[in-house]
Amino acid sequence: MEELLLSLGLIFVAELGDKTQLVALTLATRFRAGVVLTGIFVATMLVHLLSVAIGGFTGTVLPAGWIELLSGLAFVGFGLWTIRGISWMKPRVLCNP
Repeated sequence: MEELLLSLGLIFVAELGDKTQLVALTLATRFRAGVVLTGIFVATMLVHLLSVAIGGFTGTVLPAGWIELLSGLAFVGFGLWTIRGISWMKPRVLCNP
């Protein structure tokens, strides 16, 4: 139980730094802080519960070797996508002076 509470606490703290923080700040201008934080906490727990359920189901249906292969391919794919995205950011010269 201690590990579960520790992981939930770490996930909660880690999630506050992204778009959730912006949503919380926006909603806090209209609603009480307790209501906003409770809503964010419940939504975060539901997302993580769904992720664990899908991961657990996938782990029982697919062999570990397939999961490792698909994870590796996804990792390489996202890396290539990132490199390709960076090349799009380079400024293009429309005409030569």
